[in-house]
Amino acid sequence: MHWRRFAISSVPLSDPKAFESWVLQRWREKDDLLEYYMQNGRFPADEGVGKGVDGKEVSGAGWIETEVRTKNPLEFLQTYLPVCAVLLVMNVVMKVWRILLVTVGVGR
Repeated sequence: MHWRRFAISSVPLSDPKAFESWVLQRWREKDDLLEYYMQNGRFPADEGVGKGVDGKEVSGAGWIETEVRTKNPLEFLQTYLPVCAVLLVMNVVMKVWRILLVTVGVGR
């Protein structure tokens, strides 16, 4: 993964043409980063100097590597749990609806 932050003041939001050009330039930078990654197996080190949030100069951090891992092997199931819960609730509602229709005499 590669993260990059931009100060809102540096994004030309008021001019559609300038914004389009800015976004296109970011896409080109992304393509260059991906090309570098495919050739080297890692993203380039951050050696540049830029302005921080407070306006002071901040120097690059070089390479920052970290591990991304789950706390337990079943953690990925949390992604699917809300969808499954909604489907189960819908199933119960449909069954109750059918029972009500049969008891009223409409569903026969």
